[in-house]
Amino acid sequence: MKNALRTFVLFFVLFAGSVSAQTKIGHINFQQLLSVMPERAAATKQMEAHGKELETQLAELQKDFQTKVGEYQKNSGSMTDIVRSTKEGELRDLQQRIESFRVAAQQDVQKKQKNLFQPILEKAQGAVKKVAKEQGLTYVLDTSTGVVLYQSNESIDILPLVKVALGIK
Repeated sequence: MKNALRTFVLFFVLFAGSVSAQTKIGHINFQQLLSVMPERAAATKQMEAHGKELETQLAELQKDFQTKVGEYQKNSGSMTDIVRSTKEGELRDLQQRIESFRVAAQQDVQKKQKNLFQPILEKAQGAVKKVAKEQGLTYVLDTSTGVVLYQSNESIDILPLVKVALGIK
């Protein structure tokens, strides 16, 4: 049993040494790459315009609600019970529509963001893969996530190469 364990440990050490000799690692700050891509600025402008449009529509709904609440409060003393009840129901319905609009708008913004930024992410990832293959890298680590615990001098920063591949100065 001890011989089998020793053989296994010896094999593992030798195998691990040969694998590490063949491993070539690169790193990139992926967020920095995305921030310099011209497509990102255009997508961000579109997102901001879309967000402002939705905010304007929401503000109009809220203004209408506040106006109706003000009218209700002003006239509630002179209303009959049935009219007061009807007006309160209308206000609750309008408040629910505003909340539904708010939720739908948030979902719409997320969908729009995904549609605009997904092609940019795919383009950047494609360029990283291309450069990694050209450089013979086994792994590329993203330093923008803060997950990299150690970086030796043997790791290659491929950000400049990916920027060249994307035509970014």
